[in-house]
Amino acid sequence: MRDRKIKTTACVLLAALFLGGCGEQPIELTEQEEQTIVDYAAHVVSKYNIKQQDGLQTKLSERASNLSGGQCQRLAIARALLRNADIYIFDEATSNIDIESEELIMNVIHELAKEKTVILISHRLANVVDSDRIYYLRDGMIVESGKHEELMSIDAGYRQLYDSQMELENICGRKAV
Repeated sequence: MRDRKIKTTACVLLAALFLGGCGEQPIELTEQEEQTIVDYAAHVVSKYNIKQQDGLQTKLSERASNLSGGQCQRLAIARALLRNADIYIFDEATSNIDIESEELIMNVIHELAKEKTVILISHRLANVVDSDRIYYLRDGMIVESGKHEELMSIDAGYRQLYDSQMELENICGRKAV
């Protein structure tokens, strides 16, 4: 068996966006990797309306306060995707953003999961419905696991939380992603 280093990338809610331009990277890259991130970041900047008119040259202020929450999350994900990791960990990747941004981000995560291992940590269960395996935790312990359909059929904690979230979202008029 050949030894192989597994690359893992975590993209958390408060992902660090460093001072500088949207296309700049805080890591050393090959020329091809640099071009990949610049191309993808350019796509993110143009498609998702980075506020300033300077595109990739938009300077990020401290904590990227000149971008919206959704813009920060999309840019952080764009930077994380560059690493071409074997495993991606998204910890509350759609927390505190608008529904349109959440939908766009979840689409990227679902596409990525077709080719990579994705660990998605989410309190919003609508985001994990299509997962290959769901682990439902209570007090830091796994109390249920399986596919969404399996967890719904056992009518325990996961189903109760899922149903209450869906009921609340229906009352509020929010669609499931």
